[in-house]
Amino acid sequence: MKVAVTLFGVRVSPRFDGAPQVLIVDTAQDGERARQIVDLSVRSALQRVQTLREWQVDVVICGAIDQASCHLLCQADIELYSWVTGTAEEALQLFREGRLRSGVILRGRGKQPQRWRFRAGWGYRFDNG
Repeated sequence: MKVAVTLFGVRVSPRFDGAPQVLIVDTAQDGERARQIVDLSVRSALQRVQTLREWQVDVVICGAIDQASCHLLCQADIELYSWVTGTAEEALQLFREGRLRSGVILRGRGKQPQRWRFRAGWGYRFDNG
């Protein structure tokens, strides 16, 4: 299985469509096989998704994502974990453990993740749980 994490430095990029790079990790049941950083700095939503398809990505982990990109990923049968905030390594670790959820805020080693909460008319907030 190949997992792609949009990057902004060592963190999950805050936006899928603005991510300059993506980390693609080839995983197996016995661990990680390989990883590669791919440049995404000048690609449209369609080109980004096409690049992920060319790399045979199965899962994308990102921050916020626009509707067009979300729709294109869905059409390409790529599983999506969006609104993830924190480092790429933390997100990958939670994914490997089967504990990654969309909307999670990763706060560092030893701290409990939080979740984004959205409320109509109130904007968004985060809390534990």
